[in-house]
Amino acid sequence: MMDKITLQVVPRTVVGKKVKQIRREGWVPLVLYGPGFESELYQVKAFEARRVLAAAGMTSLISLQAEGQQEPYSALVRDVQRDVLTDALLHVDLYRVSMTHKITTDIPIEFVGESPMVAQGQALLLTLMDHVEIECLPGDLVSSLTVDLGPLQTMDDVLLVKNISVPEGIIILVDEDEVVGRLAFASRVEEEEEEAVEAFVEAAADEVEVISRGRAEEAEEEE
Repeated sequence: MMDKITLQVVPRTVVGKKVKQIRREGWVPLVLYGPGFESELYQVKAFEARRVLAAAGMTSLISLQAEGQQEPYSALVRDVQRDVLTDALLHVDLYRVSMTHKITTDIPIEFVGESPMVAQGQALLLTLMDHVEIECLPGDLVSSLTVDLGPLQTMDDVLLVKNISVPEGIIILVDEDEVVGRLAFASRVEEEEEEAVEAFVEAAADEVEVISRGRAEEAEEEE
């Protein structure tokens, strides 16, 4: 079970275009919602929101302590909106959970250990999956699930979903025979990368030629 991360928030009455004003004052608007619960509006200091988001990510439980509320809510981050130019936080959606009801969410896959062939430079690791959907009680959430690269001894070996180490209380909702990772010859990967670059350069050259021809035709018409 993961330790909860505490977030202090205050109720928000400002909505719509007026939200810009609280952002200028250093606040980030926040919405808390969940099945069986009415949506609630809050605001949180921007520096506090950044701290909690960095610590919790999308998979750690947050203990939401609202001003005037005796008991904290348990929640998960569901969506974060940022300014595309400044990366400033614009809005945060939190999903309120019941500690006695199971939830479904995506959990990152963490690759641990090392394949002998990768260590010797004979192959490269190809990861075909970086997260899996799981079901569990909120209290059983973990930040990631691990899979050991050690069994990748030959080019024929593959890592499947069923090879992922799963703590008690967590159920993976992905087919256990789905491929998570495999090996590829280092030379072949380099060839594919070179072919992709060459194809891109050729396509770009063709596009420039078409544009140049079009401009030349336009100039002739103008004359």
